[in-house]
Amino acid sequence: MKWKFHTHGQVLSSPAVVGDTVYVGCTDPNLYAVDREAGTLKWKFETGSRVTSSPAVAAGVVHFESYDGIFYAVEAP
Repeated sequence: MKWKFHTHGQVLSSPAVVGDTVYVGCTDPNLYAVDREAGTLKWKFETGSRVTSSPAVAAGVVHFESYDGIFYAVEAP
């Protein structure tokens, strides 16, 4: 195992890996962007409820759904 990344909830979604970033949703209720090599947090985006959908990334935008009923499109910095 190369690294571990701890959240404050369960990770039920599959990750999306684009370049040097791993994107994954969590029940805590954040979408996380984690550095693929170091396993460190790059940024996170908080929603109104748990994120169990697997993110999809296209043209620098991360698309995912939250249990708050919103489909998000977040620009990856």
